[in-house]
Amino acid sequence: MKAKLFFFVLITGILFMSCSGREDYLDDDSQINNPGTFSNLVIEAPTFGEVIRPGSTYSIKWSFPSTIKKIQIRLYRKEELKSIIAVAYENTGSFKWTIPVEITNSVHYRIKIFNVDSPGFEAMSDYFYVLNQ
Repeated sequence: MKAKLFFFVLITGILFMSCSGREDYLDDDSQINNPGTFSNLVIEAPTFGEVIRPGSTYSIKWSFPSTIKKIQIRLYRKEELKSIIAVAYENTGSFKWTIPVEITNSVHYRIKIFNVDSPGFEAMSDYFYVLNQ
């Protein structure tokens, strides 16, 4: 019984010591190096599995803080940049995108939106579909 108690105290102490002091180096600028932690940078549309038709007009929607003035919108297929949809566009929360007729059908498209003045502030949509059918 004493061995189990000793082991428990030892493990608890190790965990406590390894976690202590971590707040010392975290400050308000820590998220700049890890942009994925910004929960207020959200792409609202397109959503996962949504089907968009080539040749149609689609409203891309996002929610970014008003302190972000200009954004860029990019289209990715899997991990490959396919096109830049908008450059230095006002952060209004939506953009009317006319989907090119010649776009390749795929279920692997994503939209990436980022702050032009600070590219680390970004958001990536879920996968959506571009299909003729």
